Amino acid sequence: MTEKEKMLKGEVYQPWNEELIDERDDCTTALIAYNSTSPRDRAYLDEKIKSLIHASGELMIEQPFQCVYGYNIEVGYNFYAKKNLSIEDTNKVIIGNQVTIGANVTILTSITPYNEQDRSLGYERSMPVFIHDHVYIGGGSVICPNVRINQGAYIIPGSVVTNDIPPYVIAGGNPCKIIRAIEAKDVRRNEK
Repeated sequence: MTEKEKMLKGEVYQPWNEELIDERDDCTTALIAYNSTSPRDRAYLDEKIKSLIHASGELMIEQPFQCVYGYNIEVGYNFYAKKNLSIEDTNKVIIGNQVTIGANVTILTSITPYNEQDRSLGYERSMPVFIHDHVYIGGGSVICPNVRINQGAYIIPGSVVTNDIPPYVIAGGNPCKIIRAIEAKDVRRNEK
């Protein structure tokens, strides 16, 4: 089994393998082009980002944007991310439809071993992250590996999400905890 196959299966792997280094370099090169392009050149930016990640519809990722490989990221339609989104996609990062992500959010998939010997040899594991439809992730939040944020959840800015978040809740803090359910009173109404 190759190091890449181990990485994608969540097994311990060596990231300093030549194939993985080349793929990271290709991604970095594409990101330099993306991040150095004028934001007014939307057509080029859309083409560039869609050649890097899998997108099923319209999306907007404000510059700068960082990821490791790109090919492990899948986003649904109407995805919007503000500046400085960083996705460490050493495993799958699946983002649903109509998701909004605030500025300076980090999504992590790598797990460094606790064992000093394995750590010093550069080994790691990676686990996926799933963000379902209609989720909002507030700016400055960190999403840790092996987390699922379920439909309609609202993550308060600055949160560190270490566990799964159920659907239709407001959650926040470090570590992120459920604050309350999203209720009918939270729906914006135009009643004038």
